[in-house]
Amino acid sequence: DRARPDEYFIVENRWASTSNYDGIMIGGQQILPATGQDGLVVWRVVRNDPTTTWGAEYNRVMASLNSPGENLTLQYRDGSFAKINVSAQSSPGQNMTALIQKLP
Repeated sequence: DRARPDEYFIVENRWASTSNYDGIMIGGQQILPATGQDGLVVWRVVRNDPTTTWGAEYNRVMASLNSPGENLTLQYRDGSFAKINVSAQSSPGQNMTALIQKLP
């Protein structure tokens, strides 16, 4: 939304694996545990947020969509709707399909 240049959303694919950040194993020993948020993780980011202790960014996980058909209609921090819907189209894995729709 051009009226909100300091607020945006990120959709990230996360899955537990021995080959990525969410479950790193070295020599058969798990160094970093899986997050428990396998699937599409939707983040809301607010830059230059005066309510944070650093006065920098406010980052919040809004949802983890981890089954086909699960969806989320995005909302801004003030509770108003962004008129965008994110839907998981496949199960969590290295490759995952999402449908991102602009709502009327």
